[in-house]
Amino acid sequence: MTVLPEKGDLPLHTLHLRHPGLTEAIGESYVEAAGICLDRHFSPPIDMRVRDGDIEYTAKTNWSPVDELQRRAWANAGLLTLATI
Repeated sequence: MTVLPEKGDLPLHTLHLRHPGLTEAIGESYVEAAGICLDRHFSPPIDMRVRDGDIEYTAKTNWSPVDELQRRAWANAGLLTLATI
């Protein structure tokens, strides 16, 4: 595996722009679910290791801190797991 130096930013809010066929609305729900999961252990921003085939790099990942309403909306652990698969 090739390890590359810093590649830049990995903003979650533009997920739909990097994945053809993913609508902005669905991308936003994935971003919200990811924020819930990331907020359990981290505070934004973080450096995340990314693997793309044989290439691995570090990218600064940022998300909006989640609020209590979002936590309650995603309180069903099964729903959160399905959204992040």
